[in-house]
Amino acid sequence: MTTVYDLLVVGAGPAGSACARRAGELGLRCLALERSSFPREKPCAGGLTWGAFSGLDPGARAVLHNEIASVEIDFGGAAGLLWRAREPVIITTTRREFDSHLVERAVAAGAGFEFGVQATAVAAGNDAVTVRAGGREWSGRYLVAADGADGVIRRLACLPPLTQFGAAYVRAFPPTASALESLREAVVFDLSAAPRGYGWVFPKRDHLNVGVYTQRPLGRGLLELLEQFVSTRDLSGWRLEGPLAGRAPARSRGARVAAGRILFAGDAAGLVDPITGEGISHALASGAEAADAVHQSLEAGESAEEVYARSIRTRVLPAVDRLTPIGSFVHAVGPRVSGRVVTSPVALALVARFGPWSAEGLAGGELLVRRASEWHPARLV
Repeated sequence: MTTVYDLLVVGAGPAGSACARRAGELGLRCLALERSSFPREKPCAGGLTWGAFSGLDPGARAVLHNEIASVEIDFGGAAGLLWRAREPVIITTTRREFDSHLVERAVAAGAGFEFGVQATAVAAGNDAVTVRAGGREWSGRYLVAADGADGVIRRLACLPPLTQFGAAYVRAFPPTASALESLREAVVFDLSAAPRGYGWVFPKRDHLNVGVYTQRPLGRGLLELLEQFVSTRDLSGWRLEGPLAGRAPARSRGARVAAGRILFAGDAAGLVDPITGEGISHALASGAEAADAVHQSLEAGESAEEVYARSIRTRVLPAVDRLTPIGSFVHAVGPRVSGRVVTSPVALALVARFGPWSAEGLAGGELLVRRASEWHPARLV
């Protein structure tokens, strides 16, 4: 007799594993299907925001590399900002380690996983959803699609594909441990490294992750931008691995995040910051919200589609779109002009009062401003 799960999940990245874990905690019968074998590599910058980090279990510290409290924003030329927070702002890891940890926590909560399963067909009925793969099939009262920006469930459910942007990076391993030590204190965002995007430098435990993101499709041009950006980072003598590349979805306003008994989470729903390409925090949040919506539907008879859409609209999308106004301004006028504007006295007063620390729930810190070649302090309140 075929088991009918309360919830099937396709994909075991952050969204899928967060959904499976929450489902297990709620007592739902949940099975997650993943096409890869774990542990597996996943192209990603590997940076967690404070919001994502603060929601993790204490055991997650074992797979985290650096807790970084300084963020440098380079506008190109002579303008720049350096925010020294009082708490970690970005925590670095690798997806190989991080995703495996999330799966382990979901299993401990009672969720089941099957790996090496590539979905080839989906059939949604009035009472259940069936997933088929390789002559096998699984049924669940609901299905959460967490299979990424180019996942198959969206296509199988006959929904339009997501527009996709590109990101690419290299791993830079230092010739000596001391060469890395001086770079471990800050993450760098260079807004002049890519049109409608930026370059980044994320310090890991034993290497740097150096990459570029842009609101353009993944292609040869992006790899050329990456090569140019890497050449500016003074990495002579470092061993480079890569390039590695991936796609980040672009959310279309008004796009559906659910279709009947199929809910879409994380990248599969386009829940990625359009300015930064950051999606891990939104994947974790949307995965948990999807499990909550299914539980509420099964317990109270409410429409999971409506509950989930409402939760995403009120609890997730504000964080996804938080940087869009600022990013749109930078893209419109270019990094050099925006750098002059942002480092003006009036703008600095606004930054000091309403900067990213307020949205992240952090308690200020110190802001340094670079004009010409000199740094000037601007205390935060």
